[in-house]
Amino acid sequence: MSASWSRYFQSRFKAAEDEGRASLDPGLFYRFQVGSLLEILCLDTTCSEHQGVHVFDDDKHRRWLEDALPEGGTGSGGPAWRIPFCHHPAYCAGPHHECMPEQIERVVPLYRRAVCAWC
Repeated sequence: MSASWSRYFQSRFKAAEDEGRASLDPGLFYRFQVGSLLEILCLDTTCSEHQGVHVFDDDKHRRWLEDALPEGGTGSGGPAWRIPFCHHPAYCAGPHHECMPEQIERVVPLYRRAVCAWC
């Protein structure tokens, strides 16, 4: 990530990171609530140029994901709906991209344990 993008992300998401609603560097993960019933989670599914692995495998981001996607989902006192989204879907039927086995293996189980609405 370029220095200018890094500065932008820090200025835009640092307060959310301090509150546990975001995880930065490398990549960008954040969540926000819409009313009292819905929480949207953004997951960065890109591959880190520096580490050669998906940024969701970074230890800091993994802890953030586990906190953001608690076991039992709505039974944990959170919103009724948690909807994760990302640029690269875990499952893909398109002719230009294949399914993402790393995400299916390591992230989809977190969606399932948190009883997320996902596709």
